[in-house]
Amino acid sequence: KDLELAGSPEMLKVMQIVKDLGSNIDEGAVNRSWNLSTALVLDNTAAFQVMGDWARGEFQLAGKKPGVDYACIPGPIPNAKNARVVGDIFVFFKQSDPEVERAQMSLASLMVSPTVQAKFNGNKGSAPIRDDVDMSLADECMQKGIALLGQPGAVVPDTPVWRTEAFNTAQNAIWSDLLFNPESTPEAAQAQFVELLRNAD
Repeated sequence: KDLELAGSPEMLKVMQIVKDLGSNIDEGAVNRSWNLSTALVLDNTAAFQVMGDWARGEFQLAGKKPGVDYACIPGPIPNAKNARVVGDIFVFFKQSDPEVERAQMSLASLMVSPTVQAKFNGNKGSAPIRDDVDMSLADECMQKGIALLGQPGAVVPDTPVWRTEAFNTAQNAIWSDLLFNPESTPEAAQAQFVELLRNAD
């Protein structure tokens, strides 16, 4: 909720970068599934995609190799020093049956084992949840991500961790308008963002 930072020249520059990126988006991008946009990159219809590491799995399924057929670049600026981290969770509800609880623990142990973490994340393109996995299975993209995550202070929590759903919806509307509306301006977007922060819970 740093209103001074939100209204700063640095933040305006961020808004301008987003606006510039928007000028490269094709007309059909609105509401298109991310994997269909990834397919456009795969068949050389699109030059690049701003997406999470999970998109890398699509490239692997297509038989493409990082560093040969495509590149993974931390962004949105070259040599980015931060990574926004999100994750999926599995929830096991408390059980009264010891056999069901034993099965839950067995599955949880399997999921977090170093071997499964190495193979699963190697196929998906994401980073493992532990740092003692066999990194010989990691490709160039995965190695870049893990190296970035290992830097002190690099991890930035994803917005849902520190903001309400209503805030996220309103913030996404500002970014979407900036990206897809030709009439939008970085200055107007910044003013909206400052006002959103001013009234945030």
